[in-house]
Amino acid sequence: MTATTHPGRDGRISIRLEAHCSVGRFEVVGVLTNISYSGALIEDTSMQPEIGTPIALYVYLEPPSAFEAATPFELAGHVVRHSSTGFAIEYEDNLDPDVRQMVDDAVSIVAGPLRDFMALDKRRSADGLPPADMARWSQLKDTLHRHFEPDVEEQHAQGRDSVRVPLVLNVNIESCGDVRECLMTNLSTGGLFLATESPLPIGTPSNVRIRVERTGEEMELPGEVVSVELSANLAEEERGMGIRFVNLDEAQREQVAELYEHAIKKAIEDAGDAPLDKS
Repeated sequence: MTATTHPGRDGRISIRLEAHCSVGRFEVVGVLTNISYSGALIEDTSMQPEIGTPIALYVYLEPPSAFEAATPFELAGHVVRHSSTGFAIEYEDNLDPDVRQMVDDAVSIVAGPLRDFMALDKRRSADGLPPADMARWSQLKDTLHRHFEPDVEEQHAQGRDSVRVPLVLNVNIESCGDVRECLMTNLSTGGLFLATESPLPIGTPSNVRIRVERTGEEMELPGEVVSVELSANLAEEERGMGIRFVNLDEAQREQVAELYEHAIKKAIEDAGDAPLDKS
């Protein structure tokens, strides 16, 4: 992939890669959580340098191994702001073609598995998969889970039949005659997560009403509350609840499948790949 894949784009791409920083005589360890052609955000850091501090960032596109050394990519920059657990940097030379190539290589780490997972998942749903492909599907599902929901326990995610991918939509949820508006933040074929300060009790039956603006389609999906939690993927740890779909009919399952495929395609594009064919 070359830097011309998405020329002029400077949006930040969500990713999780091990990162080390040199700040004078200090070493800082953290997680690279998003990146663009002009800067990066490092979270869960061991310290927060002062704004304006020069910094050398070392990004591992492949994790170091006990048996084989990994060579990090080095970026020079300075701290421009603090976050709750880390800091953002701006590169000193954001026109350097090597920097832009590194960013493209980093985002392809997300886009590639997503594209492969989507292809395998469609085959799995339609005709099933042979054992080797099923093993690959399971491996990709675990990899993408760790990327999109790094703070959710792996054993919890393994119980799901698909990956929860980011999708932000305003939806209405009806329960016991009460209708409220919530923000959907992610979706899987089996359920979704809603950001709300007033989650319903676990076990509460509900109907989720979703209007898809790009198509004008409205869907109503029966479900029940299966978790009430603080979502690590929501800004400032907003409260929310997980909804599991129940008793979907064939038409509703097709609606969810189409919306889920759209969410995966959007996640691939947001990862910096070329726009997908919309046909």
